[in-house]
Amino acid sequence: MTNSPVVLRQNSFGRKDLKSLESNDSVTLMGYHILMVDDHAMIRDVLCDFFKGDPDCESSLAVPDISSAIEYLRKSTVDIVLLDYDLGNELAFAFFDRLREISLKVPVLIVSAGINQLAVRRLLAMGAAGIVWKTSAVKDLADCVHEVLRGATWKDGECLRRALQGTPMPLPSWAVPFSERQAQVLRGIAAGFPNKEIAARLGVSETSVKCTVQQIFVKTGVRSRSELIRVMLERFPESYVS
Repeated sequence: MTNSPVVLRQNSFGRKDLKSLESNDSVTLMGYHILMVDDHAMIRDVLCDFFKGDPDCESSLAVPDISSAIEYLRKSTVDIVLLDYDLGNELAFAFFDRLREISLKVPVLIVSAGINQLAVRRLLAMGAAGIVWKTSAVKDLADCVHEVLRGATWKDGECLRRALQGTPMPLPSWAVPFSERQAQVLRGIAAGFPNKEIAARLGVSETSVKCTVQQIFVKTGVRSRSELIRVMLERFPESYVS
């Protein structure tokens, strides 16, 4: 990987922590079941083929969306989920909400092409076992999967280290031509909050937030929240999206 994964904390799934692993090579991963969620067919095929070649992997399945993943989890044994952060029409946060609805706990490793610090904070708070970049080699990604199965929790890269420190920085006045209300709503979107929650936090109506979101779409030239987050990561200063 470009940046070596770093253990954050022991997870809550009853497995050994990394310190134990370093002194105990007898831990086995034989027969694990992995579910991958990604909206790109080519990525699904590559990941499935790779994990099918892992002698420790008993089954690997890839699905294109959260609903399909939840349906599979309801009826099948899964030891770890490899989840794309941005699934086009939905973000990874929705997956954790659905897991909570069905009272299911399973280690979830997030894979992302780019993610801001507010989103990292929220994903970790929701129970993500770790986050790695899509630019990681597949073999390195598999190593992360193995360690998470053993009980370690990962983060990958300097951005994620910063995500656990301090508080979000205010919007610089020179950053982008947004009003203060638009900036407040944009921060909520960056954190993955739905309009209703943004409205509650700002003390305004959900209709007002929806209008502001449309204004932001017009200014940034996007048509969806997930596209907006991609634009933020690509075009806006890191101090804004942090």
